[in-house]
Amino acid sequence: MSETAQAKGAYRFDKDTRRYHRFVVKIDGGGLGTLYLPKDMKPLPKKLTLTYQEKNK
Repeated sequence: MSETAQAKGAYRFDKDTRRYHRFVVKIDGGGLGTLYLPKDMKPLPKKLTLTYQEKNK
């Protein structure tokens, strides 16, 4: 991946599990995912920055 493509989106609270807050992540252009953050993480981040990491071969 030599290109530096970027995507923006948002995440919103979905529900709590026993140990985590569950969020739905929606990326502009169609991406969708789930993010779990520990309940003891305080404060919860208002903004996330993710960097792609290739799988080790």
